[in-house]
Amino acid sequence: MAKVTKTIKVKIHNPNKGKQGALLSTVLILNKALATFIDFTLAHPFFLTETKEVVDKKTGEVRKRKLKNPEILTEIEKRTLKTKAHQETEIDIKTIYPCLPTSFRRSIINTSTGMCKSYFSNLENWKNLNGKNKSKNPPAPPTPRNLPTFYKGTYSIELLDIQNQFIRLKVYENGEWGFKNYPIKIGRKQLKTLTSGEWTILSPTLVPRRRFITNHNHKGNKGEYCENATPIYHLLR
Repeated sequence: MAKVTKTIKVKIHNPNKGKQGALLSTVLILNKALATFIDFTLAHPFFLTETKEVVDKKTGEVRKRKLKNPEILTEIEKRTLKTKAHQETEIDIKTIYPCLPTSFRRSIINTSTGMCKSYFSNLENWKNLNGKNKSKNPPAPPTPRNLPTFYKGTYSIELLDIQNQFIRLKVYENGEWGFKNYPIKIGRKQLKTLTSGEWTILSPTLVPRRRFITNHNHKGNKGEYCENATPIYHLLR
């Protein structure tokens, strides 16, 4: 059975200048980190075309396939994140962006991977065009601009009643990551939907004009929500 997805816009209600500034700083630092990973991936495109041998469980046949996104993420982290097991890295993301939450980092890497895959695909298609169908300029590299999604551990939401509604977000301010409470405004109909128990609430994504978009799947649908879905659609879990 196909999943039913509902989207609700939840407005952050009159945050003070300090809290508005923290939201802006969070978007800017995450897009800056996205630019870093885009540059790294463009400089190492073999991650996107590298293959590995796998054995078919039914036939026993050995075949090659491209790396899946989680495998690409692992390979990029090996080369950008210093750990006890991996001391030799090309860059150290922890030094460049201290205390960047793991969920944000991995979301950024996945977003960067998708953007770079699309760019190289468009570039290859452009090269294969001829005559009038081919534009003068090749496709432009990815622009580091994305809407941040807050995953488990970086947010919590309180929907006590129509008068008491807050979302607690992990935001970036003055070089540090910390939590801030933001009052939100939800109508009675939306509040009833969110608290009915009939919908699985997913992770919130920050969008322009101080709003959150919220998606949730109806519990009548079979199957779990894919954790590796495109972040912009992976809302309020």
